[in-house]
Amino acid sequence: MNILIVDDNPTNLKLMRAQLEAEDHVVAQAQDGVEALALLDRQGVDVVISDILMPRMDGYRLCREIRKSDRLAKLPTIIYSSTFTSPEDVKMALDVGADKYLSKPASVEIIVAALHEVMARPHAAADAGVLAEVEVLKEYSQRLVEKLADKKNALEQANAKLTATRDQLAHLLKHSPAVLYSLKVEGEQVIPRMISENMTHLLGFTVEESCTYDWWANHLHPEDRERVMAGVPEAIKGGAWTIEYRIRHKDGHYLWVEDKQRLVRNAEGKPMDIVGVWTNITERKQTENQLLRAQRLESIGTLACGVAHDLNNVLGPILLTTELLRLDFPGLPNDGLELIQTSARRGADMVKQLLTFVKGTEGERLLVQSRLLFRELEKLIKASFPKQIELRINCANDLRPILGDATQLQQVLLNLCVNARDAMRDGGTLTLTAENLELDSAAANALPAAKPGCYVAWKITDTGTGIPSEILERIFEPFFSTKGPEKGTGLGLSTVSGIIKSHGGFVQVFSVLGQGSTFTVCLPVAALGDGVAVPIKNAVPFRGNGQTVLVVDDDAAIRNFMRTVLTRENFKVLTALDGASALIQVAEHQANLRVVITDQHMPNMDGLAFARVLKAKLPRAGIIVVSGTMDGPTAGEFKKLGVVAILEKPFNPEQLLTTLETSFRPVD
Repeated sequence: MNILIVDDNPTNLKLMRAQLEAEDHVVAQAQDGVEALALLDRQGVDVVISDILMPRMDGYRLCREIRKSDRLAKLPTIIYSSTFTSPEDVKMALDVGADKYLSKPASVEIIVAALHEVMARPHAAADAGVLAEVEVLKEYSQRLVEKLADKKNALEQANAKLTATRDQLAHLLKHSPAVLYSLKVEGEQVIPRMISENMTHLLGFTVEESCTYDWWANHLHPEDRERVMAGVPEAIKGGAWTIEYRIRHKDGHYLWVEDKQRLVRNAEGKPMDIVGVWTNITERKQTENQLLRAQRLESIGTLACGVAHDLNNVLGPILLTTELLRLDFPGLPNDGLELIQTSARRGADMVKQLLTFVKGTEGERLLVQSRLLFRELEKLIKASFPKQIELRINCANDLRPILGDATQLQQVLLNLCVNARDAMRDGGTLTLTAENLELDSAAANALPAAKPGCYVAWKITDTGTGIPSEILERIFEPFFSTKGPEKGTGLGLSTVSGIIKSHGGFVQVFSVLGQGSTFTVCLPVAALGDGVAVPIKNAVPFRGNGQTVLVVDDDAAIRNFMRTVLTRENFKVLTALDGASALIQVAEHQANLRVVITDQHMPNMDGLAFARVLKAKLPRAGIIVVSGTMDGPTAGEFKKLGVVAILEKPFNPEQLLTTLETSFRPVD
């Protein structure tokens, strides 16, 4: 069967032609009614299948022209449409002379069945059963107007949806935290095509300023530029690429961005475009850096705890030796011994301060005089600060004492003075003042973290660069620093805040950019009866009466010096280098053994394990534990065992004898 298909859609033509030719039919095709009539004049066909909506001449008109032709009047014609599908449309198709109406899409079986049906049906004369020309045109025009109106409404609705979608997409792009862009690929080079408007929000540049390849390359961080530029050709080859780097904001500072790219290829598989997205990951990178710094600090803390024991074992014999020399050789120059003792104590305080920072322990609370702290700080500042910095100290004469840890409070003053020094690189004036301060309820309510009461107020004032107002509220945050990772950890002021809070006080700061800063530290004064002052030496040292004392320590120098001190004071001293060898001494001398002084950190058997076994064998023996560093859980275990005292290393002979006096248990 010879079939003519009339349709202005090439895809429809191609598909139907393939279907019918597969059924062994011969197919001709035309794109509209004019072309179809011309083809029918040149060659004969058995049947026509025509769409309705087509340029120049539609299917209704084509069907009408066929019926009006003397030669083509009986040519079977099928109308095949997806647009004109109402009953009125079907009637119109039959009225203008169509033999059959089919709705798109139809299966090849239905189409073939329709072809056979119209071929078998007899056809009347040209004008028989056909509407008059005027009526046809009138009905056709009306039908066409209705369809065009429907099409217009459908197009307007689709356009409204597209407009809404476009506006929503524009809104999302404008307010999205991520920046979208596309790049045209030319060989191994890329040329910017488009960048979203929120570029201004991310980096401060307009789209016109930033939509060039040179802009992007020139604003990369110098340390990242080579790495990023080298990856562009690889990204073009690989198809997907994710990289993190720093890029400069218009105001000069750098942001970390995550750049995710994907390659788009054309129909031939060649690279065509790169689409990508920038995401600001600056906060995430800062958090990662803080975590890394915290991990480094944790490692430092672990190292500090590990070496503190050994450092204290080194400093302990020095302090003990100077005391023994002072007793054995009264004629030795006192200045030299005093210098040795002062240096050793300072080293011991440094170890204690480091451990306090790492472990966050509260420290011993004693009565502290601010004037003495300032005097010690004055010596340090004059010895180590630049000469261009003038130091002024003003302390009120009636300053009340503070209950606190002197070492930690010295750390507070030192941290604040070091910050003041760093703010006065070209010199200036550093003023330290201390005065009594009373806060009533109204004044306390006006100050964050303050409570009504009596305080000692320290003021540390510099004439340096000052602190910008936008970061003033963040200076006490852990890890926040304006000095850079190579110059500070960001823990100085957070440590100050933590120490002052642990003492029941608070810190205030006032700063003017370019004029300097004042930090005010307020510490509650000691109440009557609170704490103890520096212990007063006993007029008569504690002496023994031949009692047996076991000294257990893996450091030979510590063992020997404790034995020397205790022997001089009339004690019988046994020694052991660890818990295992100490148990042998206990087994041999348990009848006379009354007090055991043991180190905590020892090989083979540490002090805690030794104390457990000792309590089982000699439940009434007094136990003194000495240690350069001890965590809270371990100290708690010792207390559960009934240990009578814990003596921190390094210690002097007086502290050793005083501890022994308070913990010695005489025989009933």
